[in-house]
Amino acid sequence: MPLLSPDQRSDLFQKAAHRAGIHKPILAALHQVHQEPHLPDGEIGLGIVPANRISPEQVNSLIGQVNFGANTVRSLTYSLIAQGWQEPDLWNRE
Repeated sequence: MPLLSPDQRSDLFQKAAHRAGIHKPILAALHQVHQEPHLPDGEIGLGIVPANRISPEQVNSLIGQVNFGANTVRSLTYSLIAQGWQEPDLWNRE
């Protein structure tokens, strides 16, 4: 399978972000910063590795990386909100 074009990758990030209720740039940033793992199809992941209930097959593609990345960001955000964080705390640049 050929590598995704930047537009195809952007579309993948957008769909996963919309589904998870997070901001698309977070997924793009994870992809840009982590540059791991190197996937069998030649793509580079978002830093998601198999752990706990995630099997290697589930994150062995860019689609799997993006979907689990979006779910992880959503889960972390909900966890912070449950601890009492509010919007200004989540997006405070300092």
